Amino acid sequence: MPFVLEVTEDQQKQAHSVAKRARLSGIRVLEVHAKVLDAEAADELQPLEELATKLSVGRSEGRLLYRFEHDLTIKGSGDKDALQIGLHVGALFDFPEEGTPDGDASDEELAAFGRTTVQMAVYPYVRAAVSDLAARLGCGPITLDLLVVQ
Repeated sequence: MPFVLEVTEDQQKQAHSVAKRARLSGIRVLEVHAKVLDAEAADELQPLEELATKLSVGRSEGRLLYRFEHDLTIKGSGDKDALQIGLHVGALFDFPEEGTPDGDASDEELAAFGRTTVQMAVYPYVRAAVSDLAARLGCGPITLDLLVVQ
């Protein structure tokens, strides 16, 4: 079952006001931790049922930095906790400086842009990193489901 982003019409409007002025300059994995909790259970990983994401936004000198933190515990065979992954991904945007004609944006607008547009841009990197880490740790395959906006 896909992971669903609940987005109101007001949040979409707020996000759009930032999106038309922001230019993506990079997406990077900022931090990663992975640990096999149960090697036998990790041979058959179960799909994640929930994706909890912590978002923070920073703004400085014509830049916006969005940081997404994911702490995942993936179950394996026997419904045992098999794999733990901590993954922080950042997205950097060029954005007009505060006080310039196009640089004004409220905290709510910046957060709405992060929860919608930016999260959708970052999510493929999260999926790839989780799949790659599981394989490198010798675990069974894992593919995170789609992220959809509702």
